[in-house]
Amino acid sequence: MNKIFVSIDLETTGFDHKNDKIIEVGAVKFKGNDVLEELSILINPNRKISDEISELTGINQLELNSAKQWEEVKDQIVDFIDGNPIIGHNVNFENLFLAQNDVKISDSFDTLSLSRILLPSLPEYNLGGISKLLGFNHENPHRALSDSMVTMDLFNILRDTLLKLDSLTLEMLYFLGKKNKTNIYKLIKENIDKKTISNFSNNFSFDFYAKKIDEEFKIDKLENYLPENYSLEEDITNIYQNTKRINKVFPKYEYRDEQKIMSDLVTKSITNNEHIILEAGTGVGKSYSYLLPALISIIRANKRVVISTNTIPLQEQILSKDLKTLKSILKEFGYNTSNINDYSLKGRSNYICLHKVIFAITNPNLSSAEIEFLSKIVVWLQTTTTGEKNEINISTMENIFDKYSHKEFSFCVQSEKNCFFKAARKTANFSNLLIVNHSLLFSDLSSESSIIPKHDILILDESHHIDDTVTQNLSFELGKNSLDYYLRRFSGKQGILSKIKDNNYGEIIEKKIENLDIKILETQQKVDLFFDNLSRNLISIYEKYKLFRELRITQTIINEDLKFDFSSKLQILKDSLNSIIDQLIQLTDIIRSEHTIAKNIFNEVNESVILLSKSSNYISLLLELDQDFVFWFKKNYDDKFVISGAPLDVSEFINSGIFSDEKSIILTGATLNNNDNYLSFKKKLGNSSLDSITIDSTYDYSKNSLVILARDFPDRRNNYNEFIQELSNVILDNSNEMNGPMLVLCTNYDLMYDLRSKIKKKLNDNNIRLLVQKFDGSAKKIIDQLNENLPTVAIGNYTFWEGVDLHNKSFETIIMTALPFPVFTNPLHQARSELFDNAFLSYHLPLATTKFRQGFGRLIRSKNDTGIFIVLDHRIATKKYGNNFLTSLPAPKIEISNYKNINYLINDWKLTYGNN
Repeated sequence: MNKIFVSIDLETTGFDHKNDKIIEVGAVKFKGNDVLEELSILINPNRKISDEISELTGINQLELNSAKQWEEVKDQIVDFIDGNPIIGHNVNFENLFLAQNDVKISDSFDTLSLSRILLPSLPEYNLGGISKLLGFNHENPHRALSDSMVTMDLFNILRDTLLKLDSLTLEMLYFLGKKNKTNIYKLIKENIDKKTISNFSNNFSFDFYAKKIDEEFKIDKLENYLPENYSLEEDITNIYQNTKRINKVFPKYEYRDEQKIMSDLVTKSITNNEHIILEAGTGVGKSYSYLLPALISIIRANKRVVISTNTIPLQEQILSKDLKTLKSILKEFGYNTSNINDYSLKGRSNYICLHKVIFAITNPNLSSAEIEFLSKIVVWLQTTTTGEKNEINISTMENIFDKYSHKEFSFCVQSEKNCFFKAARKTANFSNLLIVNHSLLFSDLSSESSIIPKHDILILDESHHIDDTVTQNLSFELGKNSLDYYLRRFSGKQGILSKIKDNNYGEIIEKKIENLDIKILETQQKVDLFFDNLSRNLISIYEKYKLFRELRITQTIINEDLKFDFSSKLQILKDSLNSIIDQLIQLTDIIRSEHTIAKNIFNEVNESVILLSKSSNYISLLLELDQDFVFWFKKNYDDKFVISGAPLDVSEFINSGIFSDEKSIILTGATLNNNDNYLSFKKKLGNSSLDSITIDSTYDYSKNSLVILARDFPDRRNNYNEFIQELSNVILDNSNEMNGPMLVLCTNYDLMYDLRSKIKKKLNDNNIRLLVQKFDGSAKKIIDQLNENLPTVAIGNYTFWEGVDLHNKSFETIIMTALPFPVFTNPLHQARSELFDNAFLSYHLPLATTKFRQGFGRLIRSKNDTGIFIVLDHRIATKKYGNNFLTSLPAPKIEISNYKNINYLINDWKLTYGNN
């Protein structure tokens, strides 16, 4: 390529191009892979830079004070760029700062956007992460010249990647980018022969992808073999008694009585079709305990098994790791494991819908975000074999993926040959070991179109999440954006009504379309007016009551606080939606009785009817203030409001859903009992008669773990500054001699930010990395970085252990800054707590105790781990209920002390136990 580009990077005093200043310019002029010229200039901003910027860039104030002014170097920068296109990673940042400083740019290319599209499965897209993943030599991150050199290398790789794509993908990318003249469109136009481009089609076919899907999902039908005459109990005993044979294929295996006990209990449940709750402490090896009898039942008795977990990562761990090991063990004992057909099935929203993508490509009304998303998808379609969301990085595009997923497409009648989800579902139907997650399991129970086949054994791992999962699945959200999206699908040249009209069904149909179009426009206006009125009213109410995010909807709020006729306006909105639904059904019925209707149009209409009907039903619940639901207003960060609702009690749904069939059901997890003989857990399940057994941990917590309770630690509510100072001291004091990572658990982002500002520099001076959730990346990203085995202090909130797979990693020290009680003002917690005579003891305390145990469980992950758990909430030592938290733990050594003695206690314990 003969074109000259300038890769440029700016370091600035901040992110506001109008008020902040440029402090460094680094640029590389290049043609292809040849560097023509380099530029690196420091610039005096005539102001003091923050410690954070200085720390990030390595630029100090003295250097800047002696540097030249912007006006002295501006012409040099302009001459260097010389009208050539600039390249930047998030180039809009450079464009805005340069424009603010009177530097005109002719054209620009963004390697961040290009990376997201052309490297769709990369786990992260920041320049440092990409450099590491692609093996670039990034000597000086966050220095302008170094960043611009890396950006040049990245651009060259991205351009080459683009030009190597197959012709169909290039055609789709060109067509998608043409409207907005995207970076990809410009690169194709400049690098592909004009004659080739002139032959590009805008009529895209499924055939290429249909063939791929058909080849990938070749199904091995289940053998219909007769059950053998065998004893599952004897088989299990035989395997556990032969540790040496297990060690042949699994050298790290060690026999544990607790694991054998759990396998025996699972065996009894399977043999007698019984239901049982099994709490298994850390180290028992519960997945092996339940998988072993389940697999033997498949092999010898032709049973079908469904295993449900809380998270997709655990689904993948069972499939890719645990199953492989156990199959090898079973082969060693002579079992025919070829009879096991295992598969991991996800919910509809996890699969991209090929039909939606192909039909959308020719839509001229796509937003810029949708164009980037669809471009990313068509590149990904070259390599994906499953169409599953977990294969692609869509961290900033979750909502758009949802829109183009198979979600709500329950009436889709297309062939399995061009549908990832239907191919997956077909595979599931021919599997006798199906691994799903709780969300799919319970959404399937509430669906008219079941996708999980009938089974004999159901195992629910991480069962303490069931109640929350079901609540989430049965919840709803009603807002301006969602309703507007549902209604906009009908409008425009690529809208549903235009597609129907293009078929020329005649004057009667055309008139009905015209009437429907008018009704939809009227409804859109009503939606806008209603939510605009609601937002204006709620802003003043939130200010009045000093609220932040949520406000429970009550009759009093509706009648006295809202200054417009909320209920009557909502009724009008519901009537409008119902009118649209009725007209849509009538329209398609008439067409189908007299004509043929394209499958894709019929699918879109049916999907829209489902979405609009759900919204209408939600409004009905809200108008009635249905006593079985809780409703609340929720404020988004842009001061826009949505209406949310959730069922008050889901226990009846759970009970009727999973306990209605005669089959073996095993519910397991590490934190199911709340010092109440499983009463609160059974209540959530709607089944008080279940047998429940606790299997203790295999680890010696009395020697391997120390719990320190600081009974006099400053109360954050009364003296925040002292709390922050002393918390910083505890972290810094205990980080000096770390062998493993430290986790600090906070309750809100303000505390995390203040703590970060307080300790970051001192930790860096001691070569200790600080990673703070949100500020230094997501919880998942931070956990992944912990695997690098660098001395690290990680700060996060309670989602840190709930929503993230720790890859069996443990923390050497965990500091809990506050007992993990649920937010008392949360409308759902508020309403549910009102069902109890003593809400604190019967509702809030069990929830907090469970979270407390889960946090402690991250401390010891193997028999050789040692760890310290420091609780800096004085209530655990000074309040009577504190004992509930302590007795829930697996008997660690506990010290209650003045917080000034924490270091002494730790050092003394390490001398006695910590180095064993």
